[in-house]
Amino acid sequence: MLTCRSSFPARPNAVRSCPSTINPFPESTKGWGDCKRCWPKLVKLKKRSSFICPTTASLFRALKRRPTAYEPGIRLHLIVNGPREGKSDVVNHAMVSWTDLTPTVLYFTEVKYNADEFSGRSFRPVLAETNPSGWDEMFAAHNFHELTLYYPMRVLRQNDMKLIFNIAWRLDYPFASDLWASSTWQSIHRSANPMFENRKVKDYLFRKELELYDFAGAPEELNNLAANPKYVTQLAKSKATQIKTKDPWQIVWGNESQVHGTGVGL
Repeated sequence: MLTCRSSFPARPNAVRSCPSTINPFPESTKGWGDCKRCWPKLVKLKKRSSFICPTTASLFRALKRRPTAYEPGIRLHLIVNGPREGKSDVVNHAMVSWTDLTPTVLYFTEVKYNADEFSGRSFRPVLAETNPSGWDEMFAAHNFHELTLYYPMRVLRQNDMKLIFNIAWRLDYPFASDLWASSTWQSIHRSANPMFENRKVKDYLFRKELELYDFAGAPEELNNLAANPKYVTQLAKSKATQIKTKDPWQIVWGNESQVHGTGVGL
């Protein structure tokens, strides 16, 4: 999920404490401090772009630094600055994804396009809103981070519910080379610390096939509800989304694959 903003917050240093999900190691707190120091640079860049090109749209997308479907790797900020939609300094909680960027840019530039040819949609019409209707669902896919880091996942986020489908769940979760060499992970690995942020290292490396979390009751993504039959609708929705998008991994659901044909007798 990307939090869409029509303007950058006025006080970039408003967050003064290290999140509880980060290990209280010097390496971790230093990394958090480095991230905070980037905010003033973005503020200057935002102000500069507004002054030089007041009628030009600018989109600042946060870089995904962690290849994971948990919130730190999927909930990123998207800062939108440019021609106003009637309001400024709006924090918009719409769930948008990378597939929405191209339609939005085309909308900004008034280029005609066929919406049916895109998986995403333009979010420009709802920039001035805080909680726009119809923007409370998001689907994400991951196959590998680097060529040798194979770990396909599919993610469905609906309101406060998130379903993570770890397709290759019998594999241990791979690390990108730069993240493996990071001081934060090495401090945990070398000290044999059993915890990685707010979860056990073994649970981070060896995951369940299905992970279902309710952010309303437990935002830390630690209470897996996938085995609860109460939430079977989330599984059905994920399956339907994969079939609709012609995802090759829809084949794991049975013999309804549009890619390999029907009746393959899996």
